[in-house]
Amino acid sequence: MRFRVVINGDVEIRREWPWDRVSRVKDRLKELGFRWNGEYWSGKVYSVSLIRELKDLLELTSEEVEKLMRAILVNSSGGVIGVEDLGSLGSIPSDCVLGEEGGLFIISLSCLVRDFIKNDRNYIGSVSSYEEYVDKAVESIRQLLIGKAVIGDVELALKRLGSSPWPVIN
Repeated sequence: MRFRVVINGDVEIRREWPWDRVSRVKDRLKELGFRWNGEYWSGKVYSVSLIRELKDLLELTSEEVEKLMRAILVNSSGGVIGVEDLGSLGSIPSDCVLGEEGGLFIISLSCLVRDFIKNDRNYIGSVSSYEEYVDKAVESIRQLLIGKAVIGDVELALKRLGSSPWPVIN
């Protein structure tokens, strides 16, 4: 039986499975918020852990996983970027690395802001507002990423991070 699912509007998965497998997969997709439109299942995925689950559930190829990983980096609300060479960033907290899939490391920008605030001894006394302090953190992250191989729209992610009313809570 032919089975189709479209993830994030642009990654289409096609499989030929027996009905019992289709039935199990569709039930789990429904639990994950996917919907049937009469032709195929569709849903949005913006989490590395959910991509990992779908990798097993749908038997995703490495190319399909890579497409999904890149999609979450482009379509996220600005909280994450992808880095292929983690060592190029120097020493960043391990809890800021949300996951790794196929050599692509997902980095939480809001975690980097929290780390900046936790460790800062230079700017805290010189800023006049919380917003200015967050701007200093965002600029610090921007400097960290200059010249690095980053996947995702860094400037858009940083802009969204800086304009968020609570960027350090994400």
